[in-house]
Amino acid sequence: MKTSKITNVQGAGTWNDLFKFEVTMENGDTGTVFSKSQQPPFAVGDSKNYEITPSGRGHKIKWVQEQKSFTPSSNGGGSFTNSKDKEESIARAVALKASVDMNHSENPAKVIEVAQLFEKYLLTGIGLNDDAKDNANSNAKMDKDDLPF
Repeated sequence: MKTSKITNVQGAGTWNDLFKFEVTMENGDTGTVFSKSQQPPFAVGDSKNYEITPSGRGHKIKWVQEQKSFTPSSNGGGSFTNSKDKEESIARAVALKASVDMNHSENPAKVIEVAQLFEKYLLTGIGLNDDAKDNANSNAKMDKDDLPF
């Protein structure tokens, strides 16, 4: 990746539905830049990060966006407050998807009922058969080979 200032921009026609511009950089690099708009989103004097590659008729310049590091916000901002909330939300979504895939679309109440059973299994490991067999020991975990579906 290179960085330099734009010293010259000149229209160079169109290609398919893109506008072509011949761009010269302060360090002497010259190449074609494509834009979706007739007025390019760059101008003389802009400092840009770019990659330049040989093409059929000269060089092609591609602007490179700066990678901004992701920093989770501490105020929530729609994010989960802890991993348990996130786990429950994911389990709920997976359970609902599985229930819908079972094709209960003619009975929305059945979709929710089955989704709640799946959600309980995903979060606790307790399945429908466990509740019926051993109501006294409702906190028992299922074996990985004893799946309810």
